[in-house]
Formats: sequence, C-alpha cells, structure tokens
Amino acid sequence: MPLGTSVPVVGNGMTLGITDGVNNVGLLSDDGWNGFIGRSSLYGADVGTAVTSTTGPRADVGAGVTTDPTKSGLIADLTNATAPTVAIIKY
Repeated sequence: MPLGTSVPVVGNGMTLGITDGVNNVGLLSDDGWNGFIGRSSLYGADVGTAVTSTTGPRADVGAGVTTDPTKSGLIADLTNATAPTVAIIKY
C-alpha cells in the first residue's frame, strides 16, 4: 500500500449499501424514473440483480460503484497513514 499518497477505490460487485442508521437499502437504477432509489431487497445484492417491477416491464437493476479505478470518483486518502507495526499484524 503506497502510504503518504492516495489510491483509487473500486466497487466489489455488490450494490452500494446506504443506511440512515436504522434502515438499510441497496442502490437501484430505476429505468422508469431515470434515477436511483434505495431498495431493501437489494441490500448486499450483486450489481445487476434484476428487480421485479409492479408497474410493468422495466430494466430496474441493482447499481454499485464501478470496478474501473479511473472512473469511480473515489479515493482512499493515505497521506496521514502509517505503516502497521509487526505487533499489530501479528494479532
């Protein structure tokens, strides 16, 4: 890990999990509204999981962070990170 710099963060293939501290949802790409909403049935689901629509056939699927590090828009800021000691790794 390159300490003192930043590295890209990528998705792990799961829908983006969102919480308000009580309710947990996975991000849904809603084809009918052309937007994103939270759906409890998608929490922890794979990106691309199809969701049955109650309003007719639509392409509603779970959405998450891209696995392309140049397109995720996220970074892990390691500028103040320090190397773990042998004792920390040991336990």
